[in-house]
Amino acid sequence: MKKNSILCGILFLSFSITYGQINKGTFLIGGQFSTSNTDYSYNNGTPTEYASSKSSNISISIGKAFKENTVYGISLGYAPNSNDNSDYEPNCYTEKQKTYTVGVYYRKYKRLLKPLYLFNEASVGFSYTHNKITDTAYSTPYIANAYGGNLSFSPGIAYRVFKRIDLELSIPSLVKLSYSNTKSNDPYVDNVMDFTTTKSSSFGLSTNLSLSSLAFGVKILL
Repeated sequence: MKKNSILCGILFLSFSITYGQINKGTFLIGGQFSTSNTDYSYNNGTPTEYASSKSSNISISIGKAFKENTVYGISLGYAPNSNDNSDYEPNCYTEKQKTYTVGVYYRKYKRLLKPLYLFNEASVGFSYTHNKITDTAYSTPYIANAYGGNLSFSPGIAYRVFKRIDLELSIPSLVKLSYSNTKSNDPYVDNVMDFTTTKSSSFGLSTNLSLSSLAFGVKILL
């Protein structure tokens, strides 16, 4: 088995024109990028199985302080993912998924000490996911489209280590309320070609208290 994984830029950079607090009129621009790639082959006395998985996540956010230490902004995201699996020729299974997100957020800073701030961020996001699965055993692919929305709260702390550099530590989605609606067209059910349209909806409320999910960020003051 061979596995390669690359994680790039789980780094959040915010740029602002300020020397003290987050002054009125300040603009903040942030972004995040990550990618991973896994490949493996398996042979146990049968035809060799090959598989690969690729995923990426790209996001950008733009905010403005409409008053001191209070920032409003928007965020955009794109996350393509794919999985390929070949048991033996000519059978091949391929899944391609693309997710688009857009959201608005509100962040409030509170100064505790000269270099230390607390902040809380509330955000509302919307997403659209297109999923397509192709199997050479069937002539028509499986397609599912999902729409969703969420409301979340993410607290954190910011510490000014240098005059123009802040370090941030946050708990993404400490509390999250979500909704999703999915519609799929399935061309095969129980290995029989038969188009079936399925619709489903779901609500969820979750909390995130895991230390392993803490997000680290860097803010550069220009």
